[in-house]
Order: sequence, then C-alpha cells, then structure tokens
Amino acid sequence: MLIERGAEVIVIASCISKGNPIGYPCPHFASLRHAVMKAIGPEIPIIEWTH
Repeated sequence: MLIERGAEVIVIASCISKGNPIGYPCPHFASLRHAVMKAIGPEIPIIEWTH
C-alpha cells in the first residue's frame, strides 16, 4: 500500500473526479473515494484534483 511506502497524501486525478478534459467524470468516483478513505483512514489527506 502507498501509505506503507511513505505516502503522505493521496491525489485523485482531475479526469476521474471532474471529468477534465472530456467533461465526463467517473460515475463511480464517490464509491472509489469512499473505499480509499476507508482503506487509509482519516489521518491521510485526499486531494480530489490534480490541476
């Protein structure tokens, strides 16, 4: 897992969360984000866009 390798933050790409540049966000984004949050816990921040 990334946390075990020293990751301090998890970043979800803009194309998944906002649909950039194609304008169609992933319909499973909410469940993906929830699964990641559940796996890493509340102490690791999640950024939901890359740029």
